[in-house]
Amino acid sequence: MKMSYPLKSKEKRPKAGYSLFIAVLFLVFVAVLNFTAPNLLRPAAQTAAKPFLVLKNKTAKLFQGFGHYMASKRKLASENIKLKRDLERIYLNFAELETLKEENLALKEEFGREKSGKRILAYVLKSPGHSPYDTFILDTGEKHGVKKGDKVYLWGSNAALGYIEEVFFGTSLARLYSSPGEKMEAELISANLIVTLEGRGGGNFEVKLPKNVRVAAGDLVGLPGYGNPILGAVGTVDSDITQSLQLAVIRSLVNVQEIDKVFISIKDEE
Repeated sequence: MKMSYPLKSKEKRPKAGYSLFIAVLFLVFVAVLNFTAPNLLRPAAQTAAKPFLVLKNKTAKLFQGFGHYMASKRKLASENIKLKRDLERIYLNFAELETLKEENLALKEEFGREKSGKRILAYVLKSPGHSPYDTFILDTGEKHGVKKGDKVYLWGSNAALGYIEEVFFGTSLARLYSSPGEKMEAELISANLIVTLEGRGGGNFEVKLPKNVRVAAGDLVGLPGYGNPILGAVGTVDSDITQSLQLAVIRSLVNVQEIDKVFISIKDEE
């Protein structure tokens, strides 16, 4: 038996022209209403526009912040270039200073203000942190002309460190002026006063001074004589040790544990 099924009716879809007509009619209605009663649509329009206005403001602030960031970045880059140029000028000044020091040394030798002698570069094999009793072991010795009593300075500066205590064929032992119990004469440069320093170890000294001597943190202390090779600077002052004395602690301007090279001032045999 042949069966038949009723055909489903096709849904009627609105035509495109009808949709366009409705949209145009709505726009005309809104335009007429806005013209005849503008206050009626303003609250609704403002409410509808609020999210877009907020988004606009946030976007504007974002771009403004980005602009400030880029301007700040350009300013930092400019300042960085300026600092690099300043640093280059400082290096040039240091180089010029070293040249002047060499010229000054030559003039002093020419006019007899400094005895003849030479400087020998020495590398530190063992620093005070690894060598006992505030001593250095250096890689220069008798075969290089090093002698007992020769003075030892920080390489590239006028900082006085100590003296050669023992000499071997290829090495030598240098003792720091600041070794515990070591006593030496020095000059408190600001007061033009000769004082007696006592070593405390590790690049530190102490000195007892009359209370009427003016001394303050930062005052330099050096070896007596022309040029005053620097031993250190005043770190602290204790004015209460006795009624008549004050105690000043002198600290080396360099970390003696980190020194890797020095020069030895060798005097010619007389």
